[in-house]
Amino acid sequence: MKFFNISFLLSLFLISSFGHAEDTVLSSVIINETKKPAPTSTTVDQLFTLQLGGFKPESLKVDNGSSAFNYEPAAGNERASSILGEFGWALKLFEPFGAFYFEENIGFSAFHGNTSQAVNSSVVTSASYTLLLFGLDTRIQYSLDFFPWKRLIPFLDGGYQYTLFYQPGSSGFESAQGGVGNPVAGAGLRFWINRTSSLAQNGLPFFITAKANRIFPQPGNDLNLGSTSFFGGVSVGL
Repeated sequence: MKFFNISFLLSLFLISSFGHAEDTVLSSVIINETKKPAPTSTTVDQLFTLQLGGFKPESLKVDNGSSAFNYEPAAGNERASSILGEFGWALKLFEPFGAFYFEENIGFSAFHGNTSQAVNSSVVTSASYTLLLFGLDTRIQYSLDFFPWKRLIPFLDGGYQYTLFYQPGSSGFESAQGGVGNPVAGAGLRFWINRTSSLAQNGLPFFITAKANRIFPQPGNDLNLGSTSFFGGVSVGL
């Protein structure tokens, strides 16, 4: 009987010890999980951007072989102006000392007004036309994701833009179409609006963007899109 009591007490001791150890391990796991640091990365794999800005090309003249059309204001040195809208997509390539992205943008702008028309070098009375511009813009973007203030991400980009132009017309004498290429470069800032919540909840990062954009002129072209524009817009990251 005494041997039975000792065995029974020993069994209770082992069971209680095992249960206490299990609780200790579980508590340790919970504490370690809660102490894990929040993610600090500022890079995103893809970016979708929509931006708008003023657009004042150096020269807006198009020719269809029979007629030439000049969209520049008749008086003064003021250039024709419009709004340039761009939708862009950027894919991260690699990220040593920042992040490098392959960037593709599609731009659109339209100019409308009374345009002087010249036929066989003879100036004809002005008429109202519309010139549509579609830009295909390919760049490499360098993003300074290591910037000390993690919400703010400076970036630089550069590449080449090919612009298709089209002027609708009722006949071949009035319509015009073609294309022109220009080197391009830009510099700007992205401000991460919801950085804390998007990191904590694995949500989509949203940015406000501001950018200075330069289209380098191509001397000798009647349609010379050389200009400096300032864009504002929004971006979404994936």
